[in-house]
Amino acid sequence: MASIPYDELISTSAVWRDGRLRCLAYHLSFPPHQSHGKNTAIARSTSATISTIASSILIYIISRSTSKFSTTYHRILLCMSISDIFMSCGLITFNAASPRDVDYMVWNARGNSATCTAFGMFTALGFLGGLLYTCSLNINYLLMV
Repeated sequence: MASIPYDELISTSAVWRDGRLRCLAYHLSFPPHQSHGKNTAIARSTSATISTIASSILIYIISRSTSKFSTTYHRILLCMSISDIFMSCGLITFNAASPRDVDYMVWNARGNSATCTAFGMFTALGFLGGLLYTCSLNINYLLMV
């Protein structure tokens, strides 16, 4: 593979090939230290913060209602909100959980491999849970009709 200068390297991924772990680099035409990485991280983290607050308020409103969590609809909304909070916790760090080794590619990378894995797990759990509970809500409404 041809050598790509660090100022043009934007992303890497690891793949398992020939019994060895190999790192593939993806080349894009813009340098990673332009403001797009910082702006994206700030927008993602800000929206994750707002999403966490909104999901927490929804849980509070449901818990204060007269029927509380006795209806299927409320229980599904509770689980969707919890999944959203998990996903938002994975995105709220302004890229600080990214490994320090990739600081030349990722703005505000301050973590290590363990923090990256932990926050990636939160994001994946929240995304998968939200997807499954959205499907459950759709099936619930389909069965009600």
